[in-house]
Amino acid sequence: MKYLFSFLLLVLVLLSTNQGNQSTIHPRKNDLNNKYSRKPASIVKKTINSCSSFLRMIKGDRFTQEDFIWGGSKLSDAQIRQLVKFTKRAGRKIQKGDEITIWQPQEMRIGEAIEGERIPQYIRRNGSFENDLLSSSMIDTSPREVLQIKLHYSDGRVRILNKIYGNSRGVDFSKAEWDLRMATRGNLAGIRRIEIAHTHPTYALTIVSKDGNRYSRPNEISKGDYAMISSFMSRLPRSKEVCIKAITPNGFYYESNFVSQ
Repeated sequence: MKYLFSFLLLVLVLLSTNQGNQSTIHPRKNDLNNKYSRKPASIVKKTINSCSSFLRMIKGDRFTQEDFIWGGSKLSDAQIRQLVKFTKRAGRKIQKGDEITIWQPQEMRIGEAIEGERIPQYIRRNGSFENDLLSSSMIDTSPREVLQIKLHYSDGRVRILNKIYGNSRGVDFSKAEWDLRMATRGNLAGIRRIEIAHTHPTYALTIVSKDGNRYSRPNEISKGDYAMISSFMSRLPRSKEVCIKAITPNGFYYESNFVSQ
C-alpha cells in the first residue's frame, strides 16, 4: 500500500508541476501563436516516463552493493548501474544474490597474448599515462570513455594530443582524427608509431548466479574498436605502426598492434 500511495503522490506532483511550468517556461507576453508553449502531449509523455521509472524502481531494477555477494572489492553504485545496462545488452540479467568478482592484475597473464576478435591482444599493467586517462573517466561517479592519441617519432620524440571525451557507451573517434590532422598539418612524415589509447570505464569481472551459471566480461578490445582502427588505417600512408589500447580500471589494459598497408 505504501508503494501505491507514493506512486499516486508522484503522479499528482508531476501534473501540478507541469501545469505551473506552462506559464513560466517562455516569458513572452505577446506571442499570439503561443508556439513556444509546451504541448499537452509532451506533458503526458513526461508524466508517463517518470511513472514508468518509478515503477521500475519498485520492481527492483535498481541495485545496491547489499544486493550481491562480493568476491573481493565492491563496485560503486554508478558501476552497478553500468553493469546492469551492459548485461542486458548482452542478453543476460543480473539478479539479487549473484556473486560478483572483479578481476585483479595479479590474476592476469601480464605480457602474454590472448585471442582477440581478429588478432592477439596483449595484457599489460597500467602506467601513469593509462591511469591519467582513467582519472578523467570518472569511473565511480559518472563513467565515460576518454580517448587520447600519442605520437612516437622516428627520432625518439613523443607527442601527446588532446583528450577526447565521450560517454558511457563510446567516444567519437572522428574528433581525435581531426585533432591529429590539425596537430600534424596532415603531414605524418617522421611519425613511426601512432598510439590510440582509450578507456573502457567499466570493470572486467565474473558473475556467478545463484544456480551456478557463470558469465565473464573481459572488457577487452571490442569489434567496434577494431572497425574504427581498420577504417583509420585505410587513410594512412603505408608502413605506419598503429597501436590500440583498451584501458580498464582493473589495473591493466589490452593492446593490439597493426601496420598500415
